[in-house]
Amino acid sequence: MNVLHILVDGSREDAARMIDTQSRRHRVEVMDFSGSDVAYPEVVDKIESHDCVISWQAAPDDTDATA
Repeated sequence: MNVLHILVDGSREDAARMIDTQSRRHRVEVMDFSGSDVAYPEVVDKIESHDCVISWQAAPDDTDATA
């Protein structure tokens, strides 16, 4: 399975653990949107070419959900 992880506001410990675990059995790609311009046509192409898409974003009052 091809899995795309979209990190909306940068890497997080919980996301990193899941990505590591999934990468043992699946093809995993990560797009980090923090600190860069987003090329939306590229994002759409990647979403369409993956079997599963997971988007990570912290809650407004949460810097790390695992804390």
